[in-house]
Amino acid sequence: MKFYFAPMEGVSGYIYRNAYHKHFHSMDRYFTPFIAPKKNHAMSSKEKNDVLPENNIGMEVIPQILTNQAEYFLHTSAKLAEMGYKEVNLNLGCPSSTVVTKKKGAGFLSEPDRLEHFLEDVVKGLEPLGMQLSIKTRIGLRDVEEFAELLEKEVLSCSRAIDNCDIKVAVMGYGVVGSGVAEIIYNHSDRMVQKAKDEINVKYILDIRDFSDSPYKDKFVKDFSVIENDPDIKVVAEVIGGATFAYDYTVRALKAGKSVVTSNKELVAAKGYELLEMAKENNVNFLFEASVGGGIPIIRPISQCLAANEIEEIAGILNGTTNFILTKMIVEGMAFEDALKLAQDNGYAERDPSADIHGHDAARKICILASLCFGKHVYPDFVETEGITNITPEDVEYAKNWGGVIKLIGRAQKLNDNSISATVGPCLIQNHCQLASVDDVFNAILVRGDAIGDVVFYGKGAGKLPTASAVVADVIDCAKHTAKRKAFGWGPTEENYVIDPVLQSTALYVRAETEDYIAAYNEINKTFDSPLILHRDNAEKNEIAFVTPAIREKEARNAIAKLPIDVKSILRVLDY
Repeated sequence: MKFYFAPMEGVSGYIYRNAYHKHFHSMDRYFTPFIAPKKNHAMSSKEKNDVLPENNIGMEVIPQILTNQAEYFLHTSAKLAEMGYKEVNLNLGCPSSTVVTKKKGAGFLSEPDRLEHFLEDVVKGLEPLGMQLSIKTRIGLRDVEEFAELLEKEVLSCSRAIDNCDIKVAVMGYGVVGSGVAEIIYNHSDRMVQKAKDEINVKYILDIRDFSDSPYKDKFVKDFSVIENDPDIKVVAEVIGGATFAYDYTVRALKAGKSVVTSNKELVAAKGYELLEMAKENNVNFLFEASVGGGIPIIRPISQCLAANEIEEIAGILNGTTNFILTKMIVEGMAFEDALKLAQDNGYAERDPSADIHGHDAARKICILASLCFGKHVYPDFVETEGITNITPEDVEYAKNWGGVIKLIGRAQKLNDNSISATVGPCLIQNHCQLASVDDVFNAILVRGDAIGDVVFYGKGAGKLPTASAVVADVIDCAKHTAKRKAFGWGPTEENYVIDPVLQSTALYVRAETEDYIAAYNEINKTFDSPLILHRDNAEKNEIAFVTPAIREKEARNAIAKLPIDVKSILRVLDY
């Protein structure tokens, strides 16, 4: 049961509230005596003092307003919103004759049609302020039987106002993903209404380029301030990419009271905690489902569906470009350079593929996933990152003969002391593992929880429509939560939170050259307990490859460095 402190003019001001709150049973909510707005919109000093946040510390206070003018009500509400209030109360209950004769308070109930229009205007006006409305009312002006009709009118007028508040969206960037976002919103408008309970429309598209032949040419603007200063814009979809302009525009949008959704993994990995806190301060949402896995739902399942689990580990194939390249090397025996060129020719790799092939894209994604799973911000600089540029057909063949494949794996583990280990790099995984059969441009993400065990999310990790689909899903989520902020449990980082992965135990694959195969073979067997010597057809006589037992990686690497071999490749061996 909740207890509310009712307003009493001349009695229940902030001094009385503070005294009661300190010495007696605290209330769940305290409603203030009414503020009576005037034509000049100015609060009296008494009214202002009563609602100042510093005079109401530790209490949930709801200011009450007494007026029959929607303009006066909304102007006062805006001032209260600036003070940090998220709800206002309308007084339709005061029975004082001086109030009733002015058609205010209970007197407003005598004009139901006028009250109906008033409520519609007020609900519409409160929505961009991010404020909610509650009503104190009598059960009838003269007779209790009036209540049913009055209640119906109040509910219907508020409902109509809410229904008529369609969601205006701005899309920042009209590249591959941005054009997909606009396309999906326009082509699936009916479905948008079904899912969001509101009509969703693109009002602006921000891009410095000209698109005179675009079907949305009348929507384009080049100045972000147009979006920033338009109160109709409720949601901004950031699909520019990078962490410069995108960051600046995102900050400005959040501070302007607009929710932001993004596919920008670079932005989220670098600034996720900061932007989530900024969204919290401004009572809006910052959502980023599309930043990891393209169209694969992973952010929402981690923060909602798996919230009851203690996540122990998250790992996966997070980059479609590198997975395509490795697939071609595994299945068709291509060299790395040839597979990369094919990926570029097919549009899977950029002209400058460095972010993909060097592992930086996957590192940003594992940062986001680790931050969500383990609750503290993991920055890209914390993640040991290695790409696939040194993988050779020889490594692929040894992995195949061993009974597995090579995949670029992003991985984050929670350790016993609540620190974590985070890595991105090519790894050997056996064919029976759940990630081994994920080929071409597909992604797969494995989440290991204490209650659920292993869960794998699989699908296309990139592409125009899959990624745009995830962006629009976040737009719909924002539309459904205009008055409610979504929480992620993503906190600030801590010193020494991410440890050096070489302190963990793992098996290692090693490929090397040696001047004396027999001597190297004997030393490997003497150094490691039951190492697995690997073979491949047509191997050079001076080539040797083996898999160590699972021991502390630092110790294994130190031991390998002392062997009479010239190391060409070292990869971690994982078991999923």
